Amino acid sequence: MTLSATDILNNAQNSLSRSVGSGMNDICYEGTVLFRQYRKIVLPLDRFIFWLATPQTMSITGSLHIETHNRHTETERYDYSNMVLTTQEEVQTFHQKPTDTLWMACIDGTHFSIDGQKKHFKQAGLFHYFGSNVPPSFRSQFIHTEAELDDYHPVISSSLPIFLALPHIGSPALGWCPWPKDVPIFPSFSSPDNQEPPYIIIHNDPHSAQPVGLGTVDPTTGASTQMMTEKVKLTLIGLPHQKASNIRDYIRHWALLHPDTLGITNIPVIVDEKSTLDEISALSMMKHLEFDVMYIQNTARDCAFKLIEHAKMTLKSDTRTVPSS
Repeated sequence: MTLSATDILNNAQNSLSRSVGSGMNDICYEGTVLFRQYRKIVLPLDRFIFWLATPQTMSITGSLHIETHNRHTETERYDYSNMVLTTQEEVQTFHQKPTDTLWMACIDGTHFSIDGQKKHFKQAGLFHYFGSNVPPSFRSQFIHTEAELDDYHPVISSSLPIFLALPHIGSPALGWCPWPKDVPIFPSFSSPDNQEPPYIIIHNDPHSAQPVGLGTVDPTTGASTQMMTEKVKLTLIGLPHQKASNIRDYIRHWALLHPDTLGITNIPVIVDEKSTLDEISALSMMKHLEFDVMYIQNTARDCAFKLIEHAKMTLKSDTRTVPSS
């Protein structure tokens, strides 16, 4: 019987795969790693992201390799670990990469997430999945019940909630410069995955925030009031000049109609930015506006609650409590 080149290659692959698989089983003693699914929750107050644990889990049989080294920053010191999970079967869940769920594993009290597959040794039948641990400063973003969100109303201390609420709390007096239809606004570093234009990104410069005089405290409630100034940058993606002008004029005149909520102390101008893509020899439609604003922190919080009244609540789940991992 004559074997084809394909048959010879397949036999060699099967032989190598069995040998490597047997060796891997000896090393890991057929160990398993338990992963739990987490679902993304976006607070309508200020678009802050949390991850809620779900009851769904999966066990992966394989070999786990962990490399750990120390990291020391201004705000924290912790052990940073890189993880490589080697399996003999492809884990389709890790390839799907949905934008609203992720899978976490807890090993000796350290939580890991999978970043993706970077290496595949086809002849040996091995699949390598890479991940890293969650730093301590991010662990508060992972919760086990929605009730834990009751303490976050809102998270942000800047003027961000005011700007997020602007498209939803308009005025008949602004009918001549309406907010363009279907143009959402997102905080910087928090836009949805693969968001299609047009949309707007707002960035509150944390280094520009300054108090305007001393704040006050209500002796009956303990609530404090502080007037602040800061710089706010709006990046407009996929908007032509006229719609960008509408947004600028809308914000300026909204502030004039609501001087107790927001003040603008500069003259914002529309500036084109250069964002290139060599593959298509084109520039993207990108502009930015910069505002110098004054606001009261408690007023920004009130705007956040007004936003709730107009936003679709995203805090829905089938189960309110799941086991801690």
